[in-house]
Amino acid sequence: MAVLLYFYLQECQCLAGLGAESFYDEYIAPALTDFISRRFEGICRDYFSHQVRSGKMKGVRNIGSYYYDDPAHRKNGEFDVALEFADGYEIYEAKYYAQPMTLDEIHREVQQVEAIKELTVKQIGFIAINGFAEREEPYLYLDGNDIFANE
Repeated sequence: MAVLLYFYLQECQCLAGLGAESFYDEYIAPALTDFISRRFEGICRDYFSHQVRSGKMKGVRNIGSYYYDDPAHRKNGEFDVALEFADGYEIYEAKYYAQPMTLDEIHREVQQVEAIKELTVKQIGFIAINGFAEREEPYLYLDGNDIFANE
């Protein structure tokens, strides 16, 4: 609702001129996917925070996102969920997709993580709201049922 109100207040004149359906298609729908995706990333970080507080995960020093910038290769990016341990990081990529995450997508994400040489990665994992088309060792996998389980 807050998203709709924000767009409504910002673009009130457009709403009157375009009509509700066209306004939604032009202004709200493109931003809504990004908004939901970002919120899902936050929910995933909250999941790990709950795991640590409940004693199900040990040794976590910090929970957040990991941003990198490699000017020499003109690359930068973000890993959605980063768990910091004394001996390195667990990196998780969170995806809010309508369909299961594919192995091709998983391989692309793994290449991105492995390209960051200064980052000591203990484990790579994936969180996909609608699961995975296939799973491959040695990665960790969580889906919507895992994240939203009532424990």
